[in-house]
Amino acid sequence: MYGHKQGLINLKGCTTVMGLLPPLKGALGLERFFRTAGIDGIEIHKGDPGDGFIHHFYHADWWAKLGADILNAADWMELKKLSSDQEKAIADAPHDAVQYLLQASKSDNAKNTSLLCLGPLTNIARALEIDKDMLKRFKEVVLMGGNLSANGNTPNKVSEWNYYCDPEAVKIFLSNLEGVDVFMCGLEIANEHVVSREDQLLLLELSDKPAVNPQDESIGHLLKKMLKKTSYACTYDPVAAAWLLRRDMHRFEKKRLGIITDTKDNLEAQMFQVEMDSQVEGTGVVYLGSELDRPSYYRFLEEVITG
Repeated sequence: MYGHKQGLINLKGCTTVMGLLPPLKGALGLERFFRTAGIDGIEIHKGDPGDGFIHHFYHADWWAKLGADILNAADWMELKKLSSDQEKAIADAPHDAVQYLLQASKSDNAKNTSLLCLGPLTNIARALEIDKDMLKRFKEVVLMGGNLSANGNTPNKVSEWNYYCDPEAVKIFLSNLEGVDVFMCGLEIANEHVVSREDQLLLLELSDKPAVNPQDESIGHLLKKMLKKTSYACTYDPVAAAWLLRRDMHRFEKKRLGIITDTKDNLEAQMFQVEMDSQVEGTGVVYLGSELDRPSYYRFLEEVITG
């Protein structure tokens, strides 16, 4: 959103998926965020809520606190509220995220469009089941997800959250990457330690630049509001999104990866590496993030806040 406001990128649309939030809740939150930041014209398309693969996480102690924070983020951030009619319009809109992705891949500008994925790959996988060449028509895919050597952040301790939510979708994704450039920011570089607590406190002390329209809030101000509540405001997903704006901070290594999809030995969604020329089913070649220039990333966050 910062890049869009600065004219560095042109954000065309967003899709929501069952992950930390149900798709409808995510769509409502996005709409409130856009309105608060004074961003107009961004399409929001809901993913299919499905049968709720996430249901069992709500009972975990660690998820209960995180889930409560995330579910109520639009309220504790005091984002602009939607009228009942506006909420109903979003709720009544079809779950068309998959169709939106397919249509976007066939647009005239698809080859200049980057696909940024910051949640489970459910929508992507369902689109690929309809059109296996969909990803080839985009410029690149940039995502936050997975881990090869880093510790996991899920109940089984070995997997990354987004991939753990829907490992079958990841397998479908990896199986359809021939001719696709994928930049995967996994837990090796996108994790809770990428910005120390001391640096987070320094960021909070910075003076954010006011929005041009006094009725709106600047992205920097919104970032600080989020950062007061959760370190996720500057870790995990933002590391992947930053690749679209600053391509000198990340280092990637080309690898062929696969993912375990069964629950045997509690290894569900654990990733594995095979030889580059291997023909193992369900594997794909990606550029896996291996290093992040943390001082440069911190300076980038300073820039986001100060404008």
